[in-house]
Amino acid sequence: MNTVGKNIQHFRKRHGLSQEDMATELHVTRQAVSNWETGKAFPDIDMLKRIATFIEVSVNDIIYDAAERKSKRIIHSVSVKPVLYTPIAFFLLTFLGYMVYGPLFERTFGGGVAETFLYPLYFGQIILATLLVLCTCIVVDEIRRHSSNDD
Repeated sequence: MNTVGKNIQHFRKRHGLSQEDMATELHVTRQAVSNWETGKAFPDIDMLKRIATFIEVSVNDIIYDAAERKSKRIIHSVSVKPVLYTPIAFFLLTFLGYMVYGPLFERTFGGGVAETFLYPLYFGQIILATLLVLCTCIVVDEIRRHSSNDD
């Protein structure tokens, strides 16, 4: 039996569906489902998407067997919200902290004309720290997604 057919049959049975139930839902004949499962025919790409949606799995789960899915690294897009919001919040809070506490501690730390040439360096440090947080968010999100694919 082929991998696609074996996986369709496995996921269909896992959901407790008969070939007739699946055929009715996908608007095909029972014989079409039987032919997919026995390897006499293969569903086209659009039908694979409909099958995957119906049995609540990805198309990759249908195409590859379990060992192949674990050995292949499937790249997913990175979640945008935590990756973008975290460095933006970090940058804003750091800059706000500088704007609030800078004038308060100016006399304590010195300040004045002699240190004004350091302000671009301070700003550069804030930007580098923000980029570090951004990269960390991307790596952590990718690790989280990769580990969830292994389950």
